[in-house]
Amino acid sequence: MITDTTRTRVAEAIDGLPLRTELITAGDRTGPAFALAQTLELTATPAEVWAHLTDPGLLAQWSPIVPDRPLDSVGAAESRENPGDDPVDATVITADAPHHLSHRWGGGLVTWTIVERPDGCTLGLGQDFATDAEAAMTAAGWHVCFAVLSLRLRGVDVERVVGADAMEVGWEGLSAQYSAGSPRSD
Repeated sequence: MITDTTRTRVAEAIDGLPLRTELITAGDRTGPAFALAQTLELTATPAEVWAHLTDPGLLAQWSPIVPDRPLDSVGAAESRENPGDDPVDATVITADAPHHLSHRWGGGLVTWTIVERPDGCTLGLGQDFATDAEAAMTAAGWHVCFAVLSLRLRGVDVERVVGADAMEVGWEGLSAQYSAGSPRSD
C-alpha cells in the first residue's frame, strides 16, 4: 500500500505528464496485432534516463520490470515485479547506451529509445500485444510508472506504484480512456 503523499504526488503528476500515446492496430502496420508507442518528455539527461532503464536498483523505484542483473548488455536476464513473483524472461536483445535498449518482458518485446534535446531528452517506449485490451491496460500501467519516473528524476521522493497500488492513482480511468481509443497527448 502506498502512502497518501505518494498517492497525491503521483496522481497530480499523471495529470500534467508530457506523454504521448498511440495504440496502433495491425491494419496500420505489419507484425503483431497491436502495438503501443509512448513518448515522454523529460528534463533529465540521456545518461540519467539510461541508468533508470538498466539499473535494477533504479528500476525497482519506478518500473514493473525489476531484473536480476543490469540490462546494459546483451544476454539472458530474468525479471520480477515483486521479490516473491515467478521470474519472467527479460533477455536483452540490444543495448546501445544511452540511446537504445530492447529486451524481452515475458513473451513480448519492449523497445526503449532516448533522444537528446537541449533541455533534456525524449524517452520512447514500444511494445507489441496480441489484443487491444492488453495494449490499453499496459498503456495505463506505463502511464502511472512514467509519472513516478518523472518525479524521481526531478528528485521527488515517491514510492513505486505498480500492481494494485496503481488503482489508487487513477489507473482504471486511464485504462478506460485507452480502451475507448482516446490516447492521451499532453
